Amino acid sequence: MMDRARHRRLAWIAGLALLAWGSSGILHTVITRVGPQLADVRPPAPAMDLAGARAFGAVLTQAGVRETRAVRIVATADGAHLQVTESAEAPRRYFDLRTGAERPDYDRAQAIYLARHYLGRADLAVVSARLQQTFDRDYVPVNRLLPVWRIDFADAAGTSVWIYTETGALALASDRTKRGLQRVFELVHTWSWMPPGLEWLRVAVMFALVGCIAITAVLGLRLRWRRRGGTWSGRPGRAWHRRAALPLVVPLFALAGSGLYHLVHEAGAEADTNLTLAPPVAVGAATYPLFDVWNEVTAGLAVAGVSLVALPDGGLYYRLALAPSCGRPEPADATTLRDARFDGVPLTGPAVYLDARTGEPLAEGDRAVALALARGFVPAQAEGIETASLVTRFSPTYDFRNKRLPVWQVDVGAPLEASYFIDTATGVLADVRSRHGRREALVFSYLHKWNFLMPLGRTVQNTVVVGVVGLMVLLVAALGLRLRRGPDRPHRAGDSARKPRGAADVLPGIELESPVGGHRHEQAAGEARQ
Repeated sequence: MMDRARHRRLAWIAGLALLAWGSSGILHTVITRVGPQLADVRPPAPAMDLAGARAFGAVLTQAGVRETRAVRIVATADGAHLQVTESAEAPRRYFDLRTGAERPDYDRAQAIYLARHYLGRADLAVVSARLQQTFDRDYVPVNRLLPVWRIDFADAAGTSVWIYTETGALALASDRTKRGLQRVFELVHTWSWMPPGLEWLRVAVMFALVGCIAITAVLGLRLRWRRRGGTWSGRPGRAWHRRAALPLVVPLFALAGSGLYHLVHEAGAEADTNLTLAPPVAVGAATYPLFDVWNEVTAGLAVAGVSLVALPDGGLYYRLALAPSCGRPEPADATTLRDARFDGVPLTGPAVYLDARTGEPLAEGDRAVALALARGFVPAQAEGIETASLVTRFSPTYDFRNKRLPVWQVDVGAPLEASYFIDTATGVLADVRSRHGRREALVFSYLHKWNFLMPLGRTVQNTVVVGVVGLMVLLVAALGLRLRRGPDRPHRAGDSARKPRGAADVLPGIELESPVGGHRHEQAAGEARQ
């Protein structure tokens, strides 16, 4: 009876923890489906009628810009402009490609333009627009990208949009309802409200509570195993508790185990990102007048973007990104757009490289450029680069929080054993994942989020997690807590009077296991008579 006593003692703690994390887990699924409705999941495409535009080097030399970290052509409310990123923290600068004139303080206007584009509301009034350099309660570290522009709109829902202008990405869209639900989730599920100095306490308490859930489940399994084939006495709620609990053991251990793994893996992690801009580029060297021969160079090509890429060996190239084979998506319903946002849509396809000094084409393709860029980020002690593969969709190891596709995954050998994700459009290191980090991401994705159901569709996944697992877990916890309030009682009047007398009635204080075919009662009664 030791297992039963322990099971009952832990029931309050485990049941309350299960109720809290189960209900807040369901809430997270709700959060992904509420909030502002998007009209598009891609930034606007710049017009590529660039014949006669000024060379990058000439424009930036005139402006006194000697070095930059990223240079590309982007779509703006005033047509295609040259966007220049000088540092990871400063607002980006914009130049007219025809005249070379700079648009002062234009990054704010660009962010507002992009926010309205994603919402499909060109006339939506803006309450405020500010550059955000740090994470806060509304824009939490899980979003990764910084700095971002926060745009607050004057609508009834209190819509706010966070824009990362370097890629034109929508980092986050939220409103008053979604922010409120998110705070409840953080309060109950992640405990991110605890100050950084108490991170050890957060991990320890959460570990102990999840451990209680696991131990309670193990003890319940032991009791169930020892009673197999027997009859169940007591209140009807106890029978329902046992029936519902058994099929939930596997998902319960999957959720608890993956949650603990994620908790320990993320404990003490810095609230920042692996995103690293390319080394400074001497843009004055980009002297080839590409746009004077634009029509001849691009004849027969569907060019979707132009940027400047510097390789570690000193090479400097115009990168002409071609349109993806899938093209731009047609307007779709809310579910399709939401799925496209989480799954990822590549903004460009293959690329053509021209020497920014001479105009000579680069024989190697995008893969060779990705490998060359990776060598500039990989520490010298790494044994070598093993493989390079194109990533066109988000996955557990490179998820939608990066907001950047396509990228190249470059796998590096010992002692790093890591994957580097390279954006060849501007030479940016988008993310780094160690082998252990990839393993943890896969475990968390498949055992905690149940993304193994994604081939059936996100709606099916949500239905299973919420409707089948989530509600059943809450049912088991609620029944268990209700039964914990008092001792077993017969569920029908008169049952105790008709109950046959056994050894436990003769010798008070002796507790016996439930009978299996009556043999244990007979054995105990015989021992008592002796």
